[in-house]
Amino acid sequence: MFMAILLVFSTHYAISKKITVLEVFSKNLNSELFKMWQKYFGNK
Repeated sequence: MFMAILLVFSTHYAISKKITVLEVFSKNLNSELFKMWQKYFGNK
């Protein structure tokens, strides 16, 4: 069961690899920048 889900996920990931990586990276980057922005400017 788990292997089947893993296989489907891996196939989907392989097909949309570039888009997925860019989306995840941009989301993580944006959230990190937002945290930094809150940290330095949110207290003022």
